[in-house]
Amino acid sequence: MTIAVAVIMIFAAAAAIALPLLRPPAAAEIAPDEATELHEREKHVALLAIREADFDRAMGKLSDDDHASLRQIYEERALGAMNALKADERATERTPRPSDTKSGRAAFCVRCGATFAEVDKFCSDCGSGRPRLVRS
Repeated sequence: MTIAVAVIMIFAAAAAIALPLLRPPAAAEIAPDEATELHEREKHVALLAIREADFDRAMGKLSDDDHASLRQIYEERALGAMNALKADERATERTPRPSDTKSGRAAFCVRCGATFAEVDKFCSDCGSGRPRLVRS
């Protein structure tokens, strides 16, 4: 009887340990700020690697063929990161909508695109007046 209880306890402990390892990993949510930072870092690393490959070629450590293949790989990485940064930038941009403010006044300057605070009467960037929205 004691052996049976010990075997059941061993199986229960093994299951408790193995269960988290068998679950599929949850999709990691990355905040937009973190994604932008990751893309900036990727771009920086790729550009640094290009400079390093250029330096190694100039010092005679890399052949022309190796340099060309490395440069192509890192240029693709840098361009991919730059495109991702542009996509991040477009995702954070907003267009003015009448529902952006409760006061019936524009939330963005029509002249320069700067955001108005709720109490602003003039644009802090260009000085133009804050227009009233026409609601229909």
